[in-house]
Amino acid sequence: MKYRLLGAMMCACASNTAMAQSAGSSTATAAPTEPTLDSSEIIVTAQKRAERLQDVPISITAQSAAQLQSAGVQTTKDLTKVVPGLVFAQNEAFSQPAIRGVTSSITVAGAENPIAIYLDGVYQPSVTAALYDLPDVDHIEVLKGPQGTLFGRNATGGAIQIFTKAPSYTTTGKFTLQDGYYTGSSAHHANEVSVNGFISGPIVDDTLAYSVSGFYRYNPGYMTNDVNGNRAGLQRTYGTRAKLLWEPSSKVKFVLSGYYNKAHDEAAYSRAPLNGVTSGATFGDAVIPTQPWHIAVDPNQPNIMRLKSYGISLRGDFKTSIGTFTTITGYSNAENPNFVNSSGVYSPNCQLAFTCLSYRLTSNSRSISQEFDYTSEKFGIFSVTAGLFYYHNFGNTQDVDVLSGPDASILAFGYRDSVKTDAYAAFAEMNADFTDHLHVIVGGRYNRERLRADASFVPSLQVPVPAPISVFVPGRKDSGFTPRASIRYSFDRSSNVYFTYSKGFRSGTLPQPFDPNLTPVAPEKLDSYEVGFKTAQSLFTVNAAFFYYKYKNLQLTKYIGALSTPQNAASSTIYGADVDGSIKLTPDLQLTMGFNFTPHAKFDDYQNAPLFFPPAGGGFGLPVSILDGDASGLRIMRIPKFSGSVGANWQHQYEFGKLGFDANLYHSSSYKWDVIGSVKTRRYQDLSGQFYVETDGMRISIFGKNLLNKAAINGSQPSDTVFPVLYIPPRQIGVSLGYSF
Repeated sequence: MKYRLLGAMMCACASNTAMAQSAGSSTATAAPTEPTLDSSEIIVTAQKRAERLQDVPISITAQSAAQLQSAGVQTTKDLTKVVPGLVFAQNEAFSQPAIRGVTSSITVAGAENPIAIYLDGVYQPSVTAALYDLPDVDHIEVLKGPQGTLFGRNATGGAIQIFTKAPSYTTTGKFTLQDGYYTGSSAHHANEVSVNGFISGPIVDDTLAYSVSGFYRYNPGYMTNDVNGNRAGLQRTYGTRAKLLWEPSSKVKFVLSGYYNKAHDEAAYSRAPLNGVTSGATFGDAVIPTQPWHIAVDPNQPNIMRLKSYGISLRGDFKTSIGTFTTITGYSNAENPNFVNSSGVYSPNCQLAFTCLSYRLTSNSRSISQEFDYTSEKFGIFSVTAGLFYYHNFGNTQDVDVLSGPDASILAFGYRDSVKTDAYAAFAEMNADFTDHLHVIVGGRYNRERLRADASFVPSLQVPVPAPISVFVPGRKDSGFTPRASIRYSFDRSSNVYFTYSKGFRSGTLPQPFDPNLTPVAPEKLDSYEVGFKTAQSLFTVNAAFFYYKYKNLQLTKYIGALSTPQNAASSTIYGADVDGSIKLTPDLQLTMGFNFTPHAKFDDYQNAPLFFPPAGGGFGLPVSILDGDASGLRIMRIPKFSGSVGANWQHQYEFGKLGFDANLYHSSSYKWDVIGSVKTRRYQDLSGQFYVETDGMRISIFGKNLLNKAAINGSQPSDTVFPVLYIPPRQIGVSLGYSF
């Protein structure tokens, strides 16, 4: 995507607008076929070719690096507050984004999210490595609704495309040092220090260029361990990325990219039982946290998530007289060993009784993908996009050892499973401009895939532990066709209406080895109908979309005792609307807004739902569970009825430099984390903002995040043993110093 906006039209939009960027900043990732464009237009690659956002008949949120910075977006999890209809849940080690209610609660080996994430055009399957720091981001596109034709499997609810900065033939760089102080009530005061940098330049003029970026972030912990009153929740992450751009001719371009990230996070699994609902509460020695950002864990054995991820990709673009051929090869690896106290309380007696369990969970994911794309030039009224895709993934959950005892050293139960996935696809899409006003798109994708498993488990709580038992888990072969059809009518160059039908396909999954039925889980399918209106005028923009979903074969979690396994559980109907826009009030002041309203998001049929209730009579204790209840007619999880944001951007050029102010207010109505809503994120607001001064390449800013200090729940997986919750970070106020050249 390229952002080329006039300075007078600078936008801090919370949705479908973008700040000015040079065309060269997206050299490595822009689609090759570029129409004639006005300099004030937003260009996206949502259809694998460079097009005006106004001309793409789907709902899109496009955010530049400047917009993300002004809204306080530091990681992909923060995208919730700038993308209407998106809830980016962080369920402990598992990132599970939801768009318009399409999401996942499954964490088994081989399972992938129904919201596809792409990093510089390469599909990223790992649910444990989907939380990205954004130190070198160029722009982000969030595509709403099924993207099954061009982006394929597991883009049932949409796709998040992250584009990082590309190498340039001019030496450029940016370095930022930031110190943020957590100071919210009930939180432990803590300084979070981060540093990131980016540098790019030529190796051989107009032929070979490089870029290197890196980041480091450290936070000693804003949580309090109620066992001893000390600080808890240390977080340390760092990573680097490098790119090499080679253009041997004006018609041939290669970009080689590589990245490495590592994290040590003692907050990701630092769950607390909501209102003391946990199996550990029945023991007299239990320490039970009752405030946000308070936990209770063994000081000698904290909950820890460790993550190491790395990858490499090669993209080649070849321009010809009939269009551009592109090849994208990608490899990624994510290793994620964790230690978790599942009960959310500290009780040695509960551990000795095998009621409060701790476990070591190691998840690995390795994948390789190859895509060939062709984007044609325009032939008369027609243009074509077509391609082939291959994907292989090895997902492994190893040494999931349930432990007991004060030192968590006695093995009592364990299982291991691995899933191999091979998927193939062919896709094509044709655009036809019948008149200057009438435009039609027709396309489809054929997917075929195979899943194979290898598993074993220890079926006993005996000590010493018996030998593992190998389990035959039947594999699965699936295929599916995902069509798309759009019709768009342009009133003029600035305004149009459209209708789009598209189909989504989410891959099947395999059961856990302890599941007595061992029934493979069939793919999800979603039929989407969307009607939209877009207009971009000199002083304002408006983009509105009305959507209707029929969602079948939902893959949800069922429980066997305290353990979870996937199942095809339900069908549902979802409908609502997205609206976003911007208005330029003065040459210096711009207001933006983006809203999602989803009045109906209900299960049509859900007969075997797990229902978890607070203890009878209230108070601390064990949940009351019904593992095969009827949830038909209830609202789907993780979808607020109303959410949205309003932003303001003011800046003025003085003799000494530029003075500016940004503010962003996000609001969400309540939404639930389980079928009946025993755990809910209550209605909340997230206010962030910054004041800044820029002069001679220097930028100094004072910023604030979650200024209202709302303790909103951002992750939970209720079960029949605990209602665990994780909260968004507390209020943070800090200073940032940057230099760019």
